[in-house]
Amino acid sequence: MRSEQFIAGDHLEVPRVGYSHHGIYLDDGRVAEYGGNKTAKAEAVVREVELAQFDPQGIAHVVSHDAPPLLAQWMPTSLARAERVARARFLIETAAPGRYNLFGHNCEHAATWCATGFPESHQVRIGLYLNLLRSTATALLASYAYRRAGRIPRWIIVTTLIGFWAVTEYHVHQGRFVREIDRAWRARQSSGSAGT
Repeated sequence: MRSEQFIAGDHLEVPRVGYSHHGIYLDDGRVAEYGGNKTAKAEAVVREVELAQFDPQGIAHVVSHDAPPLLAQWMPTSLARAERVARARFLIETAAPGRYNLFGHNCEHAATWCATGFPESHQVRIGLYLNLLRSTATALLASYAYRRAGRIPRWIIVTTLIGFWAVTEYHVHQGRFVREIDRAWRARQSSGSAGT
């Protein structure tokens, strides 16, 4: 893959087994990614890496934000390319380990925030929608089991609690992204424009 096919500010996605990895193309064959130690995700930080390190197989493609996605019609669309790169560099400058969370603070949240101004992970959102369908089916099974046997099986209670936990994790950590990163970005932008 040649870096010339990408433009600074492109939101890149690399398909992997079971998920996708995301980053923002900076320029000159460099990408901002939320990555690091694959076995200890708690140590992951937003960092600048070579395109070949971000995408060793050369299969990255550009994610378009020209229109909101089907499952999130409320999402904002693309920011200007210069702002996307500035946001990615801001994430690199303020990188701190311990922020990563699969549900609400992952590489797709960071890349989407850079590209649109809102931290969102479509792969996590699809998982949450599937969780909603599973929860509905579980509620129907629980109702049937209670009517039939007078009690709800433990596995139904456990899976329901896991479902609630996943949704809570998503909102807690997505909110944390907004509190810790988006607010700091806005404060920097305000102080920068006030100083000019």
